[in-house]
Amino acid sequence: MQIRFWGVRGSLPVGGGAYRHFGGDTACIEVQAGGHVLVLDLGSGARRLGQRLAGCPRPVTVLLSHGHYDHVCGLPFFAPLRRPNGPVRLASAISGGTRGFVQRLLAPPLFPAVPDLVDPAVRCLDLDPAGVFRPGDGITVTTTPTRHDGGAVAFRIEHGGRSLVYGGDHEAGDDAADARLVALMEGADVAILDATGGAPHAAGSGGLGHSCWTDAIGLARRAGVRRVALTHHHPDSTDAGLARLDAAVRALWPGAALARTGQLIETAPPRAARPREGACHANSTA
Repeated sequence: MQIRFWGVRGSLPVGGGAYRHFGGDTACIEVQAGGHVLVLDLGSGARRLGQRLAGCPRPVTVLLSHGHYDHVCGLPFFAPLRRPNGPVRLASAISGGTRGFVQRLLAPPLFPAVPDLVDPAVRCLDLDPAGVFRPGDGITVTTTPTRHDGGAVAFRIEHGGRSLVYGGDHEAGDDAADARLVALMEGADVAILDATGGAPHAAGSGGLGHSCWTDAIGLARRAGVRRVALTHHHPDSTDAGLARLDAAVRALWPGAALARTGQLIETAPPRAARPREGACHANSTA
């Protein structure tokens, strides 16, 4: 299983020289597992990922954690949804249904009326917020609700004995919601967790629907996660500030670090890390 980060910001994309190392695009993560490409959220980073996936014949399944704009603003610009070369699915547990959400997003006043911007061949699937989804090729996706205004879900992806949890947006501090996320993360190889409150809040809950880095690491430790990548970086956090935070995170727990755009995580043993024949681009430089 290979994981590449195409966007690690939260709330708002940012640009300029102070944001080059960690990146300024919002949430978008690519996961290559077996013969499938899974995409977690379609923030502004989805545009560049879509360009790389254009022409890829492998099945592509997009999993939206929720419908807040920083997680879906790249949807109209994600090339596989406009020109699919292989099977493409768009799946979410968003209230009102996935297709209805897309129709609302791609309509005035949020977006110009563009007929058939999403190709009719793209399947829109509605997920159970606390259920199991099997995209194929032995991949299992388990969902669980997180604590976030308007609703959101976390995903656990399992394939070939490896596991990844994408926590989406989550505000720590509610015992029941925290316990659900800990149960989902139990023993995972990698957990990608919300740490929006990292820079503005030195400790304690991030608030406003998000967690701070100490909360996220605490939950991961409870679950016995092997490696943690902290994302959803605050738009006010520059490279200098995030570098200091990254040092503090690594000092607290060597298994944790801040994610950055372009970073690749490989969960398979080294002898199995050679590129699969027909893999679209997982080992390319972002």
